[in-house]
Amino acid sequence: MLRMLPKIGSYAPAAAFVFVTLILIAISWLLWSRPRDWGGGVFVFAGWLIMVALAAYWRSTQCNEIRLGEDGFCEFDTRRRVVRAHVAEIASIREEIDEDGDRNYYLRFRDRSRLWTCGLADFDDFLARIETMNPSIEINRHKSSRQRRHSGNG
Repeated sequence: MLRMLPKIGSYAPAAAFVFVTLILIAISWLLWSRPRDWGGGVFVFAGWLIMVALAAYWRSTQCNEIRLGEDGFCEFDTRRRVVRAHVAEIASIREEIDEDGDRNYYLRFRDRSRLWTCGLADFDDFLARIETMNPSIEINRHKSSRQRRHSGNG
């Protein structure tokens, strides 16, 4: 039973989202069945609760540290837990550059779960190492406008 607790805990954000959604449905029913003056405040408060829950879930999927062993197992250290996966379980990695020039990487696993990271040192080395371990990983790199011009002329 104790071994099941981390697995049960991994469903907590999804359960919280479902719980908040059910509360919103109940509040909506109350508002439409008995209109009152306090309805707008409750609606705004519920909206803020949903936004806070989604932001907390998004922050919990941020990877702060990556460890890659020679045997092909990766450990992704997030705020909530350590995700341990083999290189073969990584389906794709997508790179995006935001308006500040920071690089964000989004990792998608074969079981459809996702992680994201930003500002990790030596991430390019990590990409090179996992690409040699598993060439089937789809890596989508963002190209600068200069790189796109040169690749079009060559």
